[in-house]
Formats: sequence, structure tokens, C-alpha cells
Amino acid sequence: MPTIPTMPAGVTGTRFDLQPMQAGMGQAVRFSNVQQMDSHYHNEQHGAVFGTSVKYLNAEERKAYQVTIQNGLLIDAKGQPVDTRNASTAFANNKGRAIFVMDPQGNIYLSNEQTRGKFHHSSFMAGGIVATAGDIRVENGKIIAISRKSGHYRPTEAQITQFADHIYHQGAHGFYIDPDIS
Repeated sequence: MPTIPTMPAGVTGTRFDLQPMQAGMGQAVRFSNVQQMDSHYHNEQHGAVFGTSVKYLNAEERKAYQVTIQNGLLIDAKGQPVDTRNASTAFANNKGRAIFVMDPQGNIYLSNEQTRGKFHHSSFMAGGIVATAGDIRVENGKIIAISRKSGHYRPTEAQITQFADHIYHQGAHGFYIDPDIS
């Protein structure tokens, strides 16, 4: 009788373990299911929303936040396994999770720091469109859980699923999709 895996402490949702699909593997990925930033946040980089200027990264600055999947592990721009156990987001009870976005080309950007009015999901793409946004829990490079928690982008379930499928086909397996978007 197979063993049913249990969720790690603090993780809810559905385990993402699909069978690999052959079509599209190893090819450049472009996502057309994208999300614009909520219009409420327009001009946040000029202090119009929070009373402070939200940092918008340019292409060169963005490189420091880019992560990749290598041998099933999430690796940062310095070549080290990502670990979010000391991270936190603006959402309550999100200790140990970092914010991330995936751009329409499938590039992933992550930050362990989210500071209200200074650095948000919108910071990565300078308020531009994303294929998804949310938070992620990673331990020693192993992705434990992902969610679509983002007030700036409010991604759909389909967008978090496209992200999950994308990272799965790059070798990240056994993570959970957290259904709680509050």
C-alpha cells in the first residue's frame, strides 16, 4: 500500500505531482496568460499610494533577484540554494515565505524581503505584467509550497497552476499549492 505524503507544518493545499509531459520540454516558454498590476497601485513608485516610493527594478537590478531551477532545486543569482525560512511577506502568518513573480518569458524573481511601501511584487517588473505572482516557501533549495498571494497582481488559479507546471517541468517536484489567498 503506497504511503500518502503528509504536509509539512504550516503548509496547506494540494501536492503538485503530475506526470511529466513530453511536449514543450526544453523549449523556450512564453506565457500568454498574464496579469496586469491592480490599477489602485499606479504611481506607487512616486509615493502616490503608500506615501513612500516603491522601488521599481531596472533590467540590471532585476538580475540579482533572478532564480533558476537546477537539479530540482531553486538556486539564486549567486549560485546558492534558496532558503526562505527567515523570510516574511506583508501577509499575516507568512513567516518563512518569500515573494516571487514569473514574467511572461518564464523567468522567476524572488525576494526574502517585502517591505510595505518600499518593495512589493510590482518591484520586480517595475509595475509591468507578470505571468503570476505570489509567495513561496523553500528550504535548502527544495520548493515546499507556493501560493498566489499578491495584492498588487491578484493572480488567478490558472496563473498559479501555469507557474506550478512550469517549475515542475524544470525538475521541482513534491511541492504544495496553497489555496488560501487571504
